[in-house]
Amino acid sequence: MRACQKWFQLLVVSCGLFVVGGFMAQQVTAAVDTASYQAALTQELNRLRSQNQLATLQMNSQLNTFSQERVEQLMQEHSLSHDGHWGEIYPDMYSGENLVRILDTGNLWQNVVNATAFLYDDYGNPDFGHRKNMLNPLYTDVGLGIAKSTSGTLYIVQTFWTPNSQRWTAAQQQTAQDYYQYTKKQGLDELRYPSHYDLAGQEDWFSYPQWENNPQVYDLDGVVQVQQNTVLYDAAGQPILSRVLPAQSAWYTNRFLMVNNQPFYQIGQNQLVRADAVRRVNNNGQ
Repeated sequence: MRACQKWFQLLVVSCGLFVVGGFMAQQVTAAVDTASYQAALTQELNRLRSQNQLATLQMNSQLNTFSQERVEQLMQEHSLSHDGHWGEIYPDMYSGENLVRILDTGNLWQNVVNATAFLYDDYGNPDFGHRKNMLNPLYTDVGLGIAKSTSGTLYIVQTFWTPNSQRWTAAQQQTAQDYYQYTKKQGLDELRYPSHYDLAGQEDWFSYPQWENNPQVYDLDGVVQVQQNTVLYDAAGQPILSRVLPAQSAWYTNRFLMVNNQPFYQIGQNQLVRADAVRRVNNNGQ
């Protein structure tokens, strides 16, 4: 994540590096229903925000136009660079940007959910900048751009903006400063800024076939805090060596379970943390 700050021009930008496939030949634009994607991406983003008790974002036509022009340029350049983002053009406004590219599944809603989930899970980004952008409590407006190459790669731009930030009260300015400091830190703070995402079309995003009817799986609603840097594990209990949770970071969990006779808490889709590596800091379990 690259974050830039000019006082009360808080720019929080995060660079999407979720590259599925490595096609780097000259990109040729394929047809895509831009308006439908913009509406669907906004709807899913607001569903995520509503799950976290945040105000929904208004789709801004000016931001949509900007984001669409931007995504088409990025696709032609094979780039996910933040050079030329909204905040560079309007440096005194509170804004942010997320970029992501994924493979087209052929289904609009599946693409929308995949893109939102990739940004939320933020694999490989220790500061979770994409998630923090989507769940920034101060943003009010959003614009979306989407382009598709004939190779089947979708490029998506999310542009966030708060038009009235220059009229913030002292309390709002302090809230913005606090959140800016949060975006600079590795890991998440689930006590102060809780985050949770139930994927669209799935009643339980923590469900895996091998766990069905398993008496050693218990539903919870709580937060765990990592005691020292520790790796994640997948649903089969295998370590994900490329992903390390930083010490003292806090994570939402809704499941305790035994995998290969080892106790784990689940903190995300296909993401487990060993129970002996964390401590429970609150519990609304059942």
